[in-house]
Amino acid sequence: SRPSEQGAKAVVQPAAGAAARDPWSVLYYRTELTASLQAHVILRAPSRPLTLIGHGLGARVVVHALLKLAEFNIGEGVIDHCLLIGSPVASNEGEWAVVRSIVAGRLVNAFHTADKSFQSGWQISYKGGAAGGSSHKLFGVEKVDITGIVTKKTKSGHADYRECLPAVIASLNLT
Repeated sequence: SRPSEQGAKAVVQPAAGAAARDPWSVLYYRTELTASLQAHVILRAPSRPLTLIGHGLGARVVVHALLKLAEFNIGEGVIDHCLLIGSPVASNEGEWAVVRSIVAGRLVNAFHTADKSFQSGWQISYKGGAAGGSSHKLFGVEKVDITGIVTKKTKSGHADYRECLPAVIASLNLT
C-alpha cells in the first residue's frame, strides 16, 4: 500500500511549528517520508538480496525504510548487508531488534570521532542517545570506529565520509 497523503502530512507536520526555523529538524522529519518511499522501491527491486548504505540522514532513511518493511510483514532477510555511517538514529533497542531481523547479514553502524556536524546536530535537536555516537552499543549491531580511515578534510568532518566510502566498504569486506 502507498503512503497516504494524510500520513505524509503527519510526518512533515512537526517541522511546521518551531522546528521549521531549524533546517536540521525539517530534514530530520522528512526522512521518514523518504523512508516510506524507499521501502516501496525495495519491495519492487528485481533482484535480491540488497546491500543498503546510508550516510548521515541517508542512514536514518535506511533504518526507517527497514522499519517500514517490517510493518508490511515483508522482509526478514530481504537485505543482505546494511552499512550506516554517522547515523542520527535513536538508540531504541526495540526498533533496532526489528531492523536486525530484516538484515540477514552484517548490520554495521560506523562512526568517526571527529564528526562534529553529527554530534552538534543531534545534541542540539534531540535528547537521548543516538546510534551514530561511539558510546552506544546495540544487540546485533556492529559498532565500527572508522576514524582511522576517514581523513578529516572539512571543518565538520561529516562530509568526509563520502570521499572515503570505498575505503570504508573495503575495510569492512562488504563487497
